[in-house]
Amino acid sequence: MSDVERLFKLHMTPPFDRLRREELSVIARVSREIRWQPGQIIAGPDQPLRHLLIIRQGAVTLVGRPLPPIIGAGALLFEQPLPGPLVADLTQGAAGLTINRGHFFTIVNECPGLLVAFHECAGDMVSPWP
Repeated sequence: MSDVERLFKLHMTPPFDRLRREELSVIARVSREIRWQPGQIIAGPDQPLRHLLIIRQGAVTLVGRPLPPIIGAGALLFEQPLPGPLVADLTQGAAGLTINRGHFFTIVNECPGLLVAFHECAGDMVSPWP
């Protein structure tokens, strides 16, 4: 997937849709595409999450509960371990983009409004896990 394709996917995903094209371009360059097979464990319990996950296809569950499409903003900020495994949907798997922890902190430093937008759209800023 090219930077332009990643930029387009980010632009279609709240809260990234609030950013300017220049900001999205920087984020697109540091994001990586990833796919998980049905039932694949994305991250294990009692481990801190090391990437922001932006789910564009399929779904991800935590302790059997579906999660919003943006996963991990609060967990990255607070370095909270997972209370259970993150698992790709059992029938369709999941696909999306990832942003590593270091890039995530650079992004929220450069785009502080994004931190507020994560809270409003993803709902995982106060408590790292729903």
